[in-house]
Amino acid sequence: MNVSARIHVDGLVQGVNYRSFTFSNARELGIVGYVENLPDGTVGIECEGEKKIIEQFVALCKRGPSGALIRKVDAAYGKPSGKFKNFSVKF
Repeated sequence: MNVSARIHVDGLVQGVNYRSFTFSNARELGIVGYVENLPDGTVGIECEGEKKIIEQFVALCKRGPSGALIRKVDAAYGKPSGKFKNFSVKF
């Protein structure tokens, strides 16, 4: 793991299987971290992996599942903490 990312997704992203979509893509790409619905109706993601793979993941987050309407995706990159063993959905 050489990079971490905090991703914030705004739009119609709750109730449209966005977390499931994110979980499936993260697992397929070998990314570790988590995705969660936030109280303000947005989705938050914290993840770690190889920079090129994380960038690919962010591109997928901008697309989202078919029922989502993505308005904005912000990604802040940093150093990985190594605290994640897998990717999970927070409830």
